[in-house]
Amino acid sequence: MQNLKELLTNAKFKAEVKPIEIEGVGQFFVKRLSWGELRKQSKMEVTEQVCNVLCDEEGNLLFTKEESENLDHLPPQVVKQILDEATEFNSLDAKVKQAKNV
Repeated sequence: MQNLKELLTNAKFKAEVKPIEIEGVGQFFVKRLSWGELRKQSKMEVTEQVCNVLCDEEGNLLFTKEESENLDHLPPQVVKQILDEATEFNSLDAKVKQAKNV
């Protein structure tokens, strides 16, 4: 029988995503990050952060870190919108507030 440490270490979690609407472009998704991904996120450049959260409805990233230059043409307000939505979705405070409203 596996011990609790092994169970938690090997646990697999389904990707959670949140739809966002980018005006003039359409619907995209941001993904919920793992704790390890959140820690790495803070050390990334801004466009790399966008690549790390922008995904399809299944949670598959749309861009790799190496493709971050493909997003350099985005207006700053779009980058801000994506990161704001992802930050809120990944916030522990938001999860607590959501749980209290249920």
